[in-house]
Amino acid sequence: RLAKALAGRLPILYGSSSGWEGLTFRWRTQIEENAKSLAFHHLFPEATHNEISGWVQPKALIRKMSLILLLDPAIHPRTRRRMIFTSRIVQRQGARVHLVEVSGRLRLARTLKLLALGDFVSVYLSLLYKTDPTPVERVEALKRFMAS
Repeated sequence: RLAKALAGRLPILYGSSSGWEGLTFRWRTQIEENAKSLAFHHLFPEATHNEISGWVQPKALIRKMSLILLLDPAIHPRTRRRMIFTSRIVQRQGARVHLVEVSGRLRLARTLKLLALGDFVSVYLSLLYKTDPTPVERVEALKRFMAS
């Protein structure tokens, strides 16, 4: 469902800087590599210092964006409040918002579930784009270019 909701949109991933940096980055890079689609990410609380001001222009582009908030019970309550506040602003500007949270008693279990979910979303998105997720032709071309 999430891959379908992201198809044709620019994914913006937000996570918390309290241990979720790698996971947020992983979601972005998997979408880029597997679906061959641009994606961007930022971390809280920093995202509410400057980036929150940028969710105004360009209006037409913002309406083609999807904000994905990677949430977890271990995120500091004030950071979670910042994330929810930001999601409301972003939604009012016309972007779609998706809150992604998985269950599990252990943080490791939740991390692995979110990791797998991100990988699956990126592969399903590639299928929706009718793109083979396995070749990385541009990366290979860069390697050849740098070797010459």
